[in-house]
Amino acid sequence: MTRNPDQPIAAPTVGTELAPLHQPRDCNLDLLRATAILMVAAYHLVWMAPVLYPRTAMVAEYGRLGVDVFFVLSGWLIGGLYWRELRRFGSVKLRSFLPRRWLRTLPPYFAALLLAWAAAWASRKQPFPPGYLIFIQNYYAVMPFFLVSWSLCVEEHFYIVLPLGLKLFSRIRVSQHWFFAILLITSPVSRWFASRHGLEPDWGYQFTATHLRFEGLALGFWASFLPFMAGRWWLWLRQYSRWLFWGGWLLLAPLPFYSDMLMYRLGYTELAAAITMIMLHLTGRNPGWIARSRAVHWIALTSYSVYLTHTLMIHAALEVITRVPSLPAAVFFPLSLVLIATGGALFYLAFERSSLLLRARFAPRRTN
Repeated sequence: MTRNPDQPIAAPTVGTELAPLHQPRDCNLDLLRATAILMVAAYHLVWMAPVLYPRTAMVAEYGRLGVDVFFVLSGWLIGGLYWRELRRFGSVKLRSFLPRRWLRTLPPYFAALLLAWAAAWASRKQPFPPGYLIFIQNYYAVMPFFLVSWSLCVEEHFYIVLPLGLKLFSRIRVSQHWFFAILLITSPVSRWFASRHGLEPDWGYQFTATHLRFEGLALGFWASFLPFMAGRWWLWLRQYSRWLFWGGWLLLAPLPFYSDMLMYRLGYTELAAAITMIMLHLTGRNPGWIARSRAVHWIALTSYSVYLTHTLMIHAALEVITRVPSLPAAVFFPLSLVLIATGGALFYLAFERSSLLLRARFAPRRTN
């Protein structure tokens, strides 16, 4: 018989070790988050450079996979909030849980969207597609501008569907784990059908549609069930997590040798599983000096703002190089790095931090 998530939860039995309801910021997860944004920024920096360096481009190509690291981390963190509320109160108030998520992400998104569209309109008189206002641009055949927003669409769709699906499965008295299993296989199966006639050359629907790319979010959210709701399993996993860590790297090893089709059909799922395994090992462990550093903390703290603005800053650097032909092309890289860091920090202070203050005022954490 499966437990109904809407019912109060019994106290953990002796011998279980559930995670505390209030956890400090995990430096190891900050390190993963900082690594992810550096990967994504390096990918766009190299491929948007005025001069392409083939060897550098081959390495930077893997930077695009940093988005998948973000998916797993986002699923883990939001899942922790969900399971923590469920464990503490016996239910999850979606009418407050979802607005907290929206106040965290939507104000910075719309601010960055306005900046991106203003730049696109100034450069080529780009009309504004209304789909950007309701997060359906990731289903366009080709996105006209603000390409990084595709991953935000995936997350927004996922965090609306997931709590509703969990509530539905509880109503029909079917284990929530079956729901996660269905979610996990949906993306690779959908990608197989989407690629039956080959892959499109342009970065569009086949790579950005929500149902084709959310297994990382599902795995991260599912994995977060363990520390908050399954103490015995979490304790056992902590004892043998070193095997998970090396198993994750073993899964990552063959990915560079996959063909484009194999990577598309299977590689993204394998990548999400590998990141989840490595994350499970690192969570809660004593961080090294790199993970504890202020630089990593600041990069992780501003990663969302940097993600939203870094391509705009790279375009600004390109504009400077174009308008000042006396500057050597090599200036593009240090100039871009300075603009990315400065733009991300200013955007965080102006918009992201303000959205956090709005969330604390209008959608506070549940207390009763």
